[in-house]
Amino acid sequence: MSKIVLMLMALCSALGSASDGDKRAGLTVAPRWNKVWLSPRLKGNWVVIRYEHKFAKGQAPAGTVLVELPPEVTCLSAVIMPFEQQPCDGGGARVLLKDVPLDGSKNGMYLCLATTLKTGANAKGRIWAEWKNGKSVVTEFPIQVIETPVARQPREIMTGTAVWPYMIASWPDFYQQYASLGFNQMNLWHDSIYCGGYRDKGRKPYEDLIHAAQSATEQRIMLSLNASVSWNRSIIEKDHDAQALFLRGQRGGPCPSYRGPGFVEGIHYNAAIADSGISWIQSDEEEFGSGGFSQACVCPRCEDRWKKWLKENRPALKHLSPEEIIADQAEFPEHWRAWLWFRASLTTERYKLYKEELEKAVAKYGAHSSPKPLLGWWAGAVDDATLEGCMQDGRALANTIDQVILQHYYRYGLSPRRFRETFRRQCWALAGKNCYAALDSDWEDANVPGNMAASALETLFAGGSGYSVWYGPYMDTRQWTELAAVNDLIAQHEETFLKGKDTDLFRCFATEGKEVYFPSWSQDICTATRETDAEGLLLITDYRKERKPVWIERSMKYAGPLALIDALTGQPAAQLAAGQWDFFIYLKDSPWKLLVWKKGAKL
Repeated sequence: MSKIVLMLMALCSALGSASDGDKRAGLTVAPRWNKVWLSPRLKGNWVVIRYEHKFAKGQAPAGTVLVELPPEVTCLSAVIMPFEQQPCDGGGARVLLKDVPLDGSKNGMYLCLATTLKTGANAKGRIWAEWKNGKSVVTEFPIQVIETPVARQPREIMTGTAVWPYMIASWPDFYQQYASLGFNQMNLWHDSIYCGGYRDKGRKPYEDLIHAAQSATEQRIMLSLNASVSWNRSIIEKDHDAQALFLRGQRGGPCPSYRGPGFVEGIHYNAAIADSGISWIQSDEEEFGSGGFSQACVCPRCEDRWKKWLKENRPALKHLSPEEIIADQAEFPEHWRAWLWFRASLTTERYKLYKEELEKAVAKYGAHSSPKPLLGWWAGAVDDATLEGCMQDGRALANTIDQVILQHYYRYGLSPRRFRETFRRQCWALAGKNCYAALDSDWEDANVPGNMAASALETLFAGGSGYSVWYGPYMDTRQWTELAAVNDLIAQHEETFLKGKDTDLFRCFATEGKEVYFPSWSQDICTATRETDAEGLLLITDYRKERKPVWIERSMKYAGPLALIDALTGQPAAQLAAGQWDFFIYLKDSPWKLLVWKKGAKL
């Protein structure tokens, strides 16, 4: 019998069959995607635990989650909670997570695992929960061991993720491992920065932040710190002048045009994080964009600012009060649109002041977690809801701050194909300046092999300057591995991505039948080409649920012989003789393929 089979037979004899447990409890505990991927190269493998339950709201009990692992898999940590690891009869280990709310409300249901299994091996584990007078059904999950490449870091194109300190602490040699995956930027979410009005007035630089800035720099990782809020809420809650005034008379802060102590102290405190060595802030400000804030604010100060803005920016429009415009948007469409652009100008103004404060603090403390002081913004989605709900003007922001990071999240209904369309629109609007993509790691589409890598490549072919993932703790080993491979490709062909031009040399056509050679254009099948004098890159993406072979055609812009190589494998993908206009390709196992050709190379 094989070693793997013997290993599986040695799992705890005390464990009953998979049918054990009370099915009526309506509770399932399982790894996200119902599968675990492990890599022997990685010292830490991230596993996200998820719940499905039918407990009434607030009625879920606390209990113990039990995870049984084969002998060659070890649990290094259970994030933000203590755990016990007990040996099982015959080998393997049982991990016990105690006093866990079984509705999944407690943050940190993550395991960090290590394995000595060889690449290609398959194993199994089991997981269930027990509580007073109850036990869930035992869930058996497969474990697949995959190879994770050592990737190069791009020099200029941003490849990053958002992480929390608990992830760094749980994953051995995290900075080295992170760099070896080809990431050159890290957005650290840390409680030290001003957030929600809670602060230590006698704050000194946190030792772990100083260490983070130093460790990241040693690994050629630029480190930014996240700021979820840039307002002093304790001041705003007491000061009516700081609070927005809504159409129906209710108050709720902050007012978009407010520049008083609650605003000044907030950005000053945020920028002062430079005393720990961090020179880059990426704001994820979420004060606006919900409820009545989509129509804020109609206070006298905002009305005065509106009058001035209208005279300077839309002189052909007569003045109407915000109340009139908001109350009857359909009657005054031009005024309504102008009103949205006006409010967005207040956001741009705030971030200009924010950037100036950061530059002063970096100069004072000599921070150097980035080459120069940087301010970025995790902005809303690219569509009009961003302008209306979040008060953001990407064009103006791109000229004011250093990154406009668009949240192209699958959870917002953006399919991978829709991601391509919306990001290209944003790059067009910003002329590619300071335009970045925030990718989603925690939705069903994020688990389709190739989707995250395709989105990263679509970003660069559209003219974007890089990507960041929301967020690392939601990523498993398969996703880390997928992005490592694409990071290496980005580093290898960075010159072409940065200096290449979109030549539209190739286009693709779906083949839907033997007699149909040129069927109608399919929006789910796309091509993009970037070329320099030395090299050409062709990205082919097929976002259909059932992918089929496609014809790729070239135009007369270049008619000579051409040898196309699969950039990922280095193997020939197509060879075109002089005057040959098309080739056949099938993206069977992935929604993307990157082909490369060298100029002047012989067939």
